[in-house]
Amino acid sequence: MYQQEVNLIDQLYIAYHRAQAGIASPELWSFLKAEFVQHGLLYGRYDAVTKQPVVAYESPAVYGLAILTASELGDHSFAMDLYERMIRQQIRRPEHAFYGGYLDMSRMDTHSFDNLLPLLAERRLFNDGTLQ
Repeated sequence: MYQQEVNLIDQLYIAYHRAQAGIASPELWSFLKAEFVQHGLLYGRYDAVTKQPVVAYESPAVYGLAILTASELGDHSFAMDLYERMIRQQIRRPEHAFYGGYLDMSRMDTHSFDNLLPLLAERRLFNDGTLQ
């Protein structure tokens, strides 16, 4: 049985681990790049048939996993594009109690993976020399 909605976090975990094993995920990767070029962002979930977004939100975890995957694939330019979009969701005001974190300010809600995966991705970019 196939789900009607595709969760990008799930798909990116698979693509990342496949990339680590030297196995490409060309259909997903082409979709992500085309979606990012067309809309300038990635949504959290898409319809499996129409490939249209079914949610209006972005997820820092999606960007974190996409950055890790891009880095693993050596696609450093795309990794940086994703990074620039990801940090737009980060609280950048030093005086804020949650400075540096990623949370939905309208609901004052967050998830651990929406904070941990961006940290892992950022560290990977530093380690790769992609981010100075």
